[in-house]
Amino acid sequence: MRQSPGALRGSGVPMSLKEKSSHRTLLPLSLGIALNTGIFVAEVVGGLLSGSLALLSDALHNLADIFPLFTAFFALRLALRARTPGKTYGYRRAEILAAFVSYPIAKVRGLQLEAASGPTDRGPSASASQYA
Repeated sequence: MRQSPGALRGSGVPMSLKEKSSHRTLLPLSLGIALNTGIFVAEVVGGLLSGSLALLSDALHNLADIFPLFTAFFALRLALRARTPGKTYGYRRAEILAAFVSYPIAKVRGLQLEAASGPTDRGPSASASQYA
């Protein structure tokens, strides 16, 4: 049974279903990187021109969002490389390593946001303690 030419990689090895779907994943990732980078640049320029600390703060937030997108994009590109005799599993583990790098960064960002929002339990209100 012959494979269709579209189902072959450059090395002549048939592409798996996961590899085909991964190729379609690169486009949304690159689009997300491009949009976030454009928003970042626009907010930095607008923040500097207007002196708005809020715009500059949001620009840094967008910059922090770009890093995991870049990490996922390059890991996926690496994971799509063909298997070699020395690397029989290929480069699939690159996606796992990218998640390993991105997770602590996301966790720290979550803790920063939680700390910035202030304490959630403010205790009993002053008016309630007056009547006790």
